Amino acid sequence: MTRWVRKIFRKLMDYYEIANTKPILRRYVILGVFDGILIVLTIILATWIKKLEPEITWTSGVSGIIGISIASLWNTIQAEWHERYAELKRIERYILRSLRGTLYEKAYLASIILSTIAHTLSPLVGLVPLIIYKTLYDVGMDGLVPSIIVSLIILLLLGLMYRRELGTLHSIKSGIFMMIAGLLAVTITLIIFGTKP
Repeated sequence: MTRWVRKIFRKLMDYYEIANTKPILRRYVILGVFDGILIVLTIILATWIKKLEPEITWTSGVSGIIGISIASLWNTIQAEWHERYAELKRIERYILRSLRGTLYEKAYLASIILSTIAHTLSPLVGLVPLIIYKTLYDVGMDGLVPSIIVSLIILLLLGLMYRRELGTLHSIKSGIFMMIAGLLAVTITLIIFGTKP
């Protein structure tokens, strides 16, 4: 059993290297988490401003995450399937032979599957500030500020993850850039829902 698992793991790692999956996976994880955090952040703030019950915040947040995850699933399948197979076709034209059934085709298929899983599941990170908000409310505390702070920290960490190869300064700039998106979402939500009709 252990040998079988090791064999599968080695094969997956080979696929991972052949299809250059690492940057693609990282990009999809960052995009998914970013979407999940921003949608939950704006839902928490808007429902708090309107003094809606945290149950409504929870329901809206979870349904928003489900919507983002399904959209991410479909988008990634569509985009990666076309991109990866177009890339495979380009390679075939260069080497003047079909790659059907080869290690390369399997590696590209594995890359599509991994990318799809990563992009589909990564918005679930948006549940973290939502859980904080709801949990604090359940114990009689206001969870707005802690959930906003946690959201901004997650966005900062995402930015730091994005440009690691380019050095510390680039990572910090990227992290700040992602946080600004969160602050912009907060500001726009405040402007729209914080003004009385």
